[in-house]
Amino acid sequence: MTGASWRVGDEIEGLYRVTRVHLHGGMGLVYRVRHLGWDVDLAVKSPRPALFRHPVGREGFLAEARTWISLGLHPHLCSCFYVRTVDGIPRIFAEYAAGGSLRDLLDRGRLRDMEPERALGFRLDLAIQVAWGLEHAHRRGVVHQDVKPANILLDEDGTAKVTDFGLSRSRAILAVEESAAPGRADVSVAVTAGGYTPAYASPEQVAGRPLGRRTDVWSFAVTVLEMFVGAATWGEGPNAPVTLAEQRSAAAVPDRLARLLGRCLRHEPSQRPATMAEIAEELIDLHEHTVGPYPRTAPAEAALRADELNNHALSRLDLGEDTHAEQTLREALRIDPTHLEATFNSLTLRWRRGEISDETAVATMSVARTGAPGRWEGAYLLGQLHLERGDLDAALPLLREAAAGAGDEPEVSAVLGQAEAGALGDGLEEHVLTHRGARTREERGTEWMTAASLSTDGRVAMTARVIRDPVPRNLRTYLFGYRRKPDRFPVHLFSLSSPDPRVVESGEAVTALDLGDDGRLAAWGTNTAVRVRETGDDRHGRVVMESRVHVSALRFGPGCSLLAGATVAPAYEPSRILVWDVASGRTVLDLTGPSDRIRSLAFSADGSLLASGADDGTVQVWHLRTGRYAGGLTSPDRLNAVGIGNGGRTAVTGGHEALRVWDLETGECRHVLGDGVEELRLHDALVLTATRNGDMRLWDTTNGRCLRTFEGHRDEQARLLFANESLHMPVRIDPDGRRAHSVSNNDTVRSWGLPRGHRAPLRVCRPRPHARVRQLDDRLRTLLAASESAAAEGDLPRALSSLSEARTLPGYERDASVVVAWRRLLTGAERVGLRAVWQARSITLPGEATFWHRDVAVSGDGRHALSSTPGHTMVLWDLDTGRAARTYPLAEHGGDDVSVLAMTVDASHAVVGHAARDVRLWDLRTGTPVRDLGEPVSTWMSVAVDRAGRTALVQNGDGVLRLWDLADGRLLRAFRGPSRTAHYTEGPSRRELEQVNAVSVSTDGRVVMAALQYSGVVYWTGDRRRRRALEDYADRVDTVQVSADGRFAVTGGWDATVRHWDLATGKCLRLMAGHTHPVLGVDLTADGRFAFSAGMDEAIRIWDVTTGRCVHVLEGQTALQRVRVSEDGTRAVSLGADGTLRVWEIDWDLAVPEPADWDERAQPYLDQHHDSESFDELLTRLRRAGLGRLRPDGVHRRLLRQRARRR
Repeated sequence: MTGASWRVGDEIEGLYRVTRVHLHGGMGLVYRVRHLGWDVDLAVKSPRPALFRHPVGREGFLAEARTWISLGLHPHLCSCFYVRTVDGIPRIFAEYAAGGSLRDLLDRGRLRDMEPERALGFRLDLAIQVAWGLEHAHRRGVVHQDVKPANILLDEDGTAKVTDFGLSRSRAILAVEESAAPGRADVSVAVTAGGYTPAYASPEQVAGRPLGRRTDVWSFAVTVLEMFVGAATWGEGPNAPVTLAEQRSAAAVPDRLARLLGRCLRHEPSQRPATMAEIAEELIDLHEHTVGPYPRTAPAEAALRADELNNHALSRLDLGEDTHAEQTLREALRIDPTHLEATFNSLTLRWRRGEISDETAVATMSVARTGAPGRWEGAYLLGQLHLERGDLDAALPLLREAAAGAGDEPEVSAVLGQAEAGALGDGLEEHVLTHRGARTREERGTEWMTAASLSTDGRVAMTARVIRDPVPRNLRTYLFGYRRKPDRFPVHLFSLSSPDPRVVESGEAVTALDLGDDGRLAAWGTNTAVRVRETGDDRHGRVVMESRVHVSALRFGPGCSLLAGATVAPAYEPSRILVWDVASGRTVLDLTGPSDRIRSLAFSADGSLLASGADDGTVQVWHLRTGRYAGGLTSPDRLNAVGIGNGGRTAVTGGHEALRVWDLETGECRHVLGDGVEELRLHDALVLTATRNGDMRLWDTTNGRCLRTFEGHRDEQARLLFANESLHMPVRIDPDGRRAHSVSNNDTVRSWGLPRGHRAPLRVCRPRPHARVRQLDDRLRTLLAASESAAAEGDLPRALSSLSEARTLPGYERDASVVVAWRRLLTGAERVGLRAVWQARSITLPGEATFWHRDVAVSGDGRHALSSTPGHTMVLWDLDTGRAARTYPLAEHGGDDVSVLAMTVDASHAVVGHAARDVRLWDLRTGTPVRDLGEPVSTWMSVAVDRAGRTALVQNGDGVLRLWDLADGRLLRAFRGPSRTAHYTEGPSRRELEQVNAVSVSTDGRVVMAALQYSGVVYWTGDRRRRRALEDYADRVDTVQVSADGRFAVTGGWDATVRHWDLATGKCLRLMAGHTHPVLGVDLTADGRFAFSAGMDEAIRIWDVTTGRCVHVLEGQTALQRVRVSEDGTRAVSLGADGTLRVWEIDWDLAVPEPADWDERAQPYLDQHHDSESFDELLTRLRRAGLGRLRPDGVHRRLLRQRARRR
């Protein structure tokens, strides 16, 4: 649909059907449309094309549309629901009033046909409602300037609504445009250049003087007068007082009303009534004295909820107010943190601006979707995000799910049809080049890849490996060692058209290799030579050229006529860049490179330029025709990859820390993007990168936007980490830019469809009229009051019932007042399930260091978190605001970088392991260290603090766990960990202490646990010194957590599982699988029912340990390493290597059990209770453990009896 006008029956954007055209709109046309998905009538106000031909007119219309939007929801204003750009023109979608306008009523003579008393009541009722509407506008600082019967709409129930706010200036410009059009000189218009309607204009409008709200008082009075006269017989507005006097003499207007109208029609504005509220009060009094009691009450504005704010934000966006739109979306998400439409719109806009990656957008949208499980829109919007990323495989199941729930929703059916037809993207293709089967851990450690390459179309791959015989595990090796056989160095050439690879023994480890773009030529270099071979049918391939040099990087030029290689130079000498003519093997250029090792070479698309990237960050660019140096730049980090684009004007560097886009002419860095890059390839303005964790990212270098993150070979990276092998993942983009290709250590080529340019439409919420919003507000207040009253009376089941009903109100489930009241019930309720989790905020930790130790702890009430930072400081964060409550300057107290930390639940103290190998107790209130705990041994430390904050468990790197009394610094007990036999390729095996990766301690210090590098988990219980091991678990474990009652534990390890253990038997109760990569962090809620796990797959999983079921997944945090949950269960924090601390709000399903004096589940907490602790502390611990139903008197009696038995 293009054109300036629509016709009845037209369908607009597949969403709206035009059912009526009103031709008398002052600013253009007004359409009645039916929203096909909502089944709701809307009024669409469209400016005439003449208005938008005039720049001032266009801006005037936009400004006045903004004014209308700002008025909010009021029962006597025609609500502007949203503004959307259709056919390049912003159009106002407003409330449709089925009763027509007051102008229609007057023209049809309906008032003359009424009985006098009924007609008087009707006129006064309309006047009062209009006065209320204008008063609201005036309080918002808006003057209508064109009050008249045509701008007063009537609903079917007789409700009056003032419309067309602030459009008078646009009408003025429209009048000038149309009167000046050829052939239109004789056209009479109903407005002047001032933008008003003359019959209703005030004297100051006619005179062109400044206007105020009393201008609307005049026009209002003229409109009321016309309701009695039937027509505007006075010509121009300033003549209306004469007509009023005539009507008063004829008794056509009640005397008291005439006096009021007379005051409103005084020539001097200051002599008119000051407010419309004053006028409304007098009209109500008149109604009561002449007609009877007035049935309506003074209305109140409805507070905008997330739905309305979302629509206002999109309107602001289409009106050019991007900043205001973003602020409004933030406000919508403050009201409802998981609001689907606002979340989607905010994420999509931020992603398009390059503020977040597609991965973050998808992960956040996935979290929001789980908060609204009954709505098909969640699947639809997430599917739309995937379509814009070009991920058809992820989008299709979601769109099908949405279609199943949406019924006949036209937009869902349309986009699903396009996606299934392949018009919006391509799926993943995978080609396994070899089928070597599963290998043992020892076999994985004796073969590794050294280099790999891929043709541009992904159909030819090349890999180089080192194969070393495994060490025999026998007595001879243990006693005398093992002399290994010589290594082998095969180069494999794979073609998707051939089932068998071609194998060439290079005789030495391959240090660099490259395939030509078309895959016909392959080049590889060793410590002594560079060879180029054909990849044709001959088994060994013809040797095209050979050069006796040691190279660190190779790159074919366009067409494979040239080959560039970077030599490895002796110490203190510059490297060299050699360029060979491939056909002849002749060296055509010998260029002096930087003093450091060159890791990457790149040709420009036309082959005229060559660039190099070195370890010291140096980029050099050369003219190949002349060998002349063309310029360069210096990146702040070590470079692994380099590219030249944009006709040689742009350089792209991939370093250990980030991807950077440079202007080669100025040397300015335009964008710093993402994280570390291992390889990159350019295609026009796109750059495809391979990251250290096995991901691929597609970037738009013009705006720094991450168009898509591919999982790439992330699954392979997990295996490589375990085998201590480096990832090699060359990437390519098809010449047509439609697909990306990659190959990795597992000899699997993956081909991915790239984004096709689909733009997900931003999502408008279904509008709600004022009455509906007010009804929900009133119901919420009633339910909150009922819940508060029930809770005060101790009737928690009734309080929970009222709140549960409140959470079913549309748009109020996560209202702040509801969530606060809900959490108050946690003290007497049990957690029985998970309702939702949402990200409250993301905190960027200060500092820029690449290497730093990451650790975080959270207070018991979830209000504070203590973290290490890339700035080598320790910061206590206020999680309510996201601001630093206190920063601890470690160096001032002789401290060093933080290695590990643990904090007491009251956030008063922390045990900190420093990089200088010492472990200290810090007083967080004073900001000073209190004492050292043990002697410095190693930087590989582990610490834990019990939930009561009385003891700390410290492992200093010597394999011995020491339990310290924090009050006086006494060493209470020491526990020696196990040792293991270490085998070496040269020399005999020997016994070594097992490396401890993490420790945990129970509340009373009677359970001590250690997670080991090779042998699972060992633990000690009670006063026994005998070490125990968890049953049938001998793998690397990185994290362990004892439950609050000391009876259970959870662990996470490199087998990518989370396990729940019974410490009395050492048996595994639940093995919970779901992570695809090693699990680095675990924690338990205080009741022991729910476990949180952080995986290297960048996912936080929440498990119900009673069933082993994963109840929630939170994704998208780069290099996730830690997750901690507060003891009260209301918040969790997660920490990633990207330097961000994320704060998660947790919303539980609750049940209120019957009150009781005792529950045997409370016994462990009584056993842990220390004489130095208050009874209130015990009650708090019981409530956080889900035992708040216990009556304090019953617990106290039980405690006294237990103390008596101890004596």
